[in-house]
Amino acid sequence: MCGRMVVKIDGVAYFHQFSSQENGWEYSVAPESYQALGTDGPREVAPTQRVVVNRVVGTQVAPEWGFWTLVPPWIEKACHLVESEPGQLRLEAPPNTHFNSRKDTLVKSSGWRNLLQTHRCVLLLDAFYEWSDSALLMNRPKQVGRFCLTRDRLMPVAGIWSPVRIDGQEILTCSVVTVGPNELLASLPHHRMPAVLQGESLQKWLDPRTEHPEQILQPTPSEEFDAKILPATRYGEFLSPEELAEKRRRSKRRQSSSEKELPLDLFGTSASD
Repeated sequence: MCGRMVVKIDGVAYFHQFSSQENGWEYSVAPESYQALGTDGPREVAPTQRVVVNRVVGTQVAPEWGFWTLVPPWIEKACHLVESEPGQLRLEAPPNTHFNSRKDTLVKSSGWRNLLQTHRCVLLLDAFYEWSDSALLMNRPKQVGRFCLTRDRLMPVAGIWSPVRIDGQEILTCSVVTVGPNELLASLPHHRMPAVLQGESLQKWLDPRTEHPEQILQPTPSEEFDAKILPATRYGEFLSPEELAEKRRRSKRRQSSSEKELPLDLFGTSASD
């Protein structure tokens, strides 16, 4: 699974990540949409928070703000958006929603297979965090790892998306698709990892015409990753002084303000922004 992401919004880098796939591919990339993203971060993203969902819309690859917790179409209970801290929205979703979706689960029922075939997307990460699976520890101390691709490359991760309606607007929700661990993740130990898309797999995953897209998804070899693993109690050492200061500021703001529901515009900014 994937418990936390590190994301740096960079519209230019995102555009080049997808436009480099255009050779021999009929889908173009929407430059103005990626330019509009600007730059922000890096920041730590937790489930239910905002992420950029990249998907094929018509004949173009385009970004759209969404929320990292998939609400499948068969869940009928209402979702809400809440302001967890000033200017920061998160999705308040009903039970049985998914911030991670196992590859093998996606082929087990017609509902999941339909999402796999028609609602694929890509999330672009700088890194992800993973904690030891307690069931695998065998009385060893719990650890946390920070995993990024070598040479500080963007990490395209397979996802699926589904829309929900909130206050009359269609909002995207999404989930990270996970596969079995490589040797590096297994040593943490952990039993899952995000499905990282490299080379032609990125193009094939986004292409709506691809049949049996689950066959694309395989664990990425350990040598493709740079990793730092620490005791779980030392998690704060992964964060830069700026990130630590921001987390403290956010914690203070959460303590001094109660959560309230707010409407959302199409780009995920609250009405008070």
